[in-house]
Amino acid sequence: MLRRILIILLALFLFIDIVGGAVSFSVARSGPYVPGDRFFRGQTNAEQLWLNRLVRAGEPRANSLLDLLERRVDNLELLLGSANQRLALAYLDNAFNQAINAIELAPAEAQPALKQRLLLLTERTLALLDGLELVDGEGAEL
Repeated sequence: MLRRILIILLALFLFIDIVGGAVSFSVARSGPYVPGDRFFRGQTNAEQLWLNRLVRAGEPRANSLLDLLERRVDNLELLLGSANQRLALAYLDNAFNQAINAIELAPAEAQPALKQRLLLLTERTLALLDGLELVDGEGAEL
């Protein structure tokens, strides 16, 4: 009887882990939330796990972090003029720093293409920032 209970508990634990991992991966890949949403912090934690820490170092990680940077630029574009634009800027700043560090650690032969993509994202961000107005002083902290 005790053995049966332990097997059921173990199966339940494994099921919860598998479903939780699948949901976490899905949220990290699709990125449905924007800064200020209730589940955005959970999404960023999942993104850091699945798109940063578990991605092989070098060019794959740099590409993954550039994808994440592009998502943050999209978030800023959606939130321009809203109450959460400062929060979006703070997350964008963090994404820029991570992408730059990953490009620096990428192999030398992959860096020109990665830097070109970073330049395009930077130009897009600067175009968005041209129309940005911050009121109430400084930006938000993460």
